[in-house]
Amino acid sequence: MRDSARIELAIKGENPIWELQCTTSDGTGGATLHINWNATLWQAYDETIDAWTERVYKEINPENTPNQTISLREMSRQLGRMLFEKIIIDGVNALFKQLWKRLESRDIRELQIALDLKSDVLVNIPWELLFDPDGIGFLATFPGIALVRYVSTGSAYASLVCEGRPRLLATIAQPNGYPIQDYSQRTYLAPLQSLKRQNKIELSVASGEKTMDQIKMLKSRSINILDIISHGGFYGDDGEFYFMFEGKKRIPERVAISTLRGRLFEWGLTEQVKLVFVKSCFSGAGSADSLAGNVGTALAQLNVPAVIGMRFRIATAVALDLSREFYRSLGEHGLVTQALREARQAVNQTYDRTVDWAIPTLTMRCSDSKLIEISDVSDNLAIYTELLNPQNPSEGYDTRISSLKRRLASSPIQDEAKSIRHELRHLERKQDMDLKLERTKNLRQRKNLAYDLAVWVDEIIGDLRTELNHGRGTDQFFHEMCCDALDFIDRSLEIDRNARYYLVRAKFESEINNNYEKALISCRAAIDNAPGFEEPYHQFVDYAEKIIQEANVSDFVAKQLKREITNALKKLKGIGVRINERLAHEYLGNL
Repeated sequence: MRDSARIELAIKGENPIWELQCTTSDGTGGATLHINWNATLWQAYDETIDAWTERVYKEINPENTPNQTISLREMSRQLGRMLFEKIIIDGVNALFKQLWKRLESRDIRELQIALDLKSDVLVNIPWELLFDPDGIGFLATFPGIALVRYVSTGSAYASLVCEGRPRLLATIAQPNGYPIQDYSQRTYLAPLQSLKRQNKIELSVASGEKTMDQIKMLKSRSINILDIISHGGFYGDDGEFYFMFEGKKRIPERVAISTLRGRLFEWGLTEQVKLVFVKSCFSGAGSADSLAGNVGTALAQLNVPAVIGMRFRIATAVALDLSREFYRSLGEHGLVTQALREARQAVNQTYDRTVDWAIPTLTMRCSDSKLIEISDVSDNLAIYTELLNPQNPSEGYDTRISSLKRRLASSPIQDEAKSIRHELRHLERKQDMDLKLERTKNLRQRKNLAYDLAVWVDEIIGDLRTELNHGRGTDQFFHEMCCDALDFIDRSLEIDRNARYYLVRAKFESEINNNYEKALISCRAAIDNAPGFEEPYHQFVDYAEKIIQEANVSDFVAKQLKREITNALKKLKGIGVRINERLAHEYLGNL
């Protein structure tokens, strides 16, 4: 059985006269058609795909009376059928059916429908809804069929396959004033961490201020997959998509897709990045022009083989579910087109009253769809499997580890057993905490759990400090522990706004992230929460002095921080705390 066959539909012209050229990858035939079709009505300028479906359906069917009710699903099917019948006609339909029969008989594994759209009007139509009325249904969700937007111009052929394990950079941006509603970093990173534990990817995380600087800092790790979750949109008259990234001190920083393109080229990532997965709203919308277009077109012109974007506004829950199913599927077979198709199917089942499954767009610069080579388990992975799934579960864990260590005494991965045991213990504890939180409804018990979580975060900070001291600050598990620490302290604060929990977060920010600005924010929250508690004032003074001494801050900021230090020291003195002589002399003078 051959891997796949491809039918490419290149459509160009000016509304309402279009020329459609159809070619097939196996050379079985071709066709050229001319279509008279006013496509402007079908353009998507609505915020949501549901709104687009209702609007276009009503404009095409004005004879429907107000008493007639029809579901969004049925509207989308009818619109999808109309789109299908606009382009899959005559000779094109004959070629499509011919290849479909080969898929049906299992002669090929996948039939790829590639749309090369050379007009802004056409680019802004949600072709992902293409619906074959002769039994196939929606092409984008049917098993074995891949619907992609193809960009045929650009440099030489782009290969999607990664050599070895792909290196994935998860980029998270939530600047001040632009939080991602209903977002959970734990939920977002879970499928990525699962792939990392299966040894199928390497994982790095860029989260917090200076988004672009973090991407630049991690470029040395040869990023293959760039996964971005942030706000985004078209913030001006230039017709260009912008990411809402974080600048210094988490100030919102709009970064145009052309800017990101330029930086990727400047940093030498253009030949390394194989997939960009953007969960920002409207990242799949825009122009057919790479300089003022959507994310897919812009990056495909840079020779990035595959780009997934969002054509409409997408709810955070839908985006996270889509991401989870995509990476789960990708880990099973390594195929981008199949992973997105299965993710669409999962969203279609979960959100069965919407058309949200059609929001993602897949733009490709290549015909192959394999990103990860899924091979047989290696000797090292077999050892890992034995560590995590021992044949004799009744045997003591320490005994099993000691036995395996003796067997691995001369192996280069001899030290891995200890780190795997550490990771396993961490995961088991995390799972136990999750279960307790789910089952505990009593407020007093939940407050006790919040305390346990904060204590554990304090222990994690100690582990992270040890990792940093041993030069393992870029280790994958290090990043996972960082995410877990932030997640669990946030959950503690959701349960109980306790000043001590704010101080644990401040400790994490200062000792692990070296982010004294964020540590100050947590100290201020602790002071507001418990104004008679002296520890937040002490920590605030320490962090503020570090910022003044070590950071390149303006005179204005330095003066403001000194005033805050003075006020903190006055408060401490007011509650009877003895002040350090140096601090008293420098900030309090004769008081």
